Amino acid sequence: MSIEIRFGNPEEYDDLIDFLNYVFGFNGTQNCFTKLIPQAYARESHPEKNNLLAVEDGRLRAAVGMLPYRVSVCGESLSCVGIGNVAVHPFHRGNGYMKTLMNEAMERMKANGTHMAVLGGHRHRYRYFSYDKIGSVAVFRIAEQTVRHGFKTHKPSTLALQELCDNNDPMMDLVAEDVKKGLYHAIRQRETLLRHMTGHFCRLYAVTENGAYRGYALMDNDHLKEFRIAPDRLEELLIALWDGLRLHSLTVRIPLWQTDFVLRMLPLFESYCVEPVRAVSILRFQEVISGFFKLKAATEALPNGTLALRILGVAGEECLRMTVENGACSVETCKPEDCSLTLSHLDAMHLLFSPVWPARNALPPHARLWLPLPFWVDPCEHF
Repeated sequence: MSIEIRFGNPEEYDDLIDFLNYVFGFNGTQNCFTKLIPQAYARESHPEKNNLLAVEDGRLRAAVGMLPYRVSVCGESLSCVGIGNVAVHPFHRGNGYMKTLMNEAMERMKANGTHMAVLGGHRHRYRYFSYDKIGSVAVFRIAEQTVRHGFKTHKPSTLALQELCDNNDPMMDLVAEDVKKGLYHAIRQRETLLRHMTGHFCRLYAVTENGAYRGYALMDNDHLKEFRIAPDRLEELLIALWDGLRLHSLTVRIPLWQTDFVLRMLPLFESYCVEPVRAVSILRFQEVISGFFKLKAATEALPNGTLALRILGVAGEECLRMTVENGACSVETCKPEDCSLTLSHLDAMHLLFSPVWPARNALPPHARLWLPLPFWVDPCEHF
């Protein structure tokens, strides 16, 4: 028996898509990977080149997708890999293929200098491989009675929705410019932007007023997944979505660092919760901490102080000193003997980025006010 662990070849595209649809129970018509996530699985996206395969005697037995992308966080460019389509043929499970591929994927990301890997799926299944759920997102839910009573003092919206179905629509150029704005944004290619944003059967709408562009809204049924609009027009956008799409409920996800939008949602919701963003494994802590530390400092006033951590990360040990001085923050390397706290890989991610982590109570007062850092991944980058 001969087993190969390798990336796919162009001639294996059809076999790979058929294999993934079979393992995930998709019928290839209403549901299939090419329709669900076209930016990653369309033929022209060459998913076979980004899939690590286990091939036994020439037969495909397992696959793990490694889909690269980049994000910009306060000017810090971070290389990311979306882990997806973790699949093992049902007749060949229990042979260690998943473990082998997940470990090999991690080794390749270490070698490539990847900053962080992001995935969905069952939390405890992937904790074995150094992933866990971190970040903080506020999830607001609006019901019919919310609109009837909570919105009653608001004027009818003058905003209109225009669904975007053609990547060459001039409105897409304005969406592309909006995507690049903000302290955090994913790096998305203009030539494939519509396909990228409308995965998982989402619909993209330009928000207009008397024909003029005012922003965009990305909808997944009754979930507002991503939007750009002036903060003082958020309520009008919600009314436009409610009336224009004839909704009976609406869920809005907002990262906590977008304080202008969070504050404007507080009088409007029926219920809300704060939950983690995504399962993540951080391979290069210094750069990831630096980006989101800057994001925290850009949105909140942070007290002066230092915190030195020794992190026993999955990609190696890092000794880092976090510092705030007169509003400016930095993350620099230091010596192990300078560190006041030694943390495992998972404990470091939770201390720094999880919405709830009681161990932070033992930190100095200034560090307790710094943390958690506002980790975020846009839903369009959920593979």
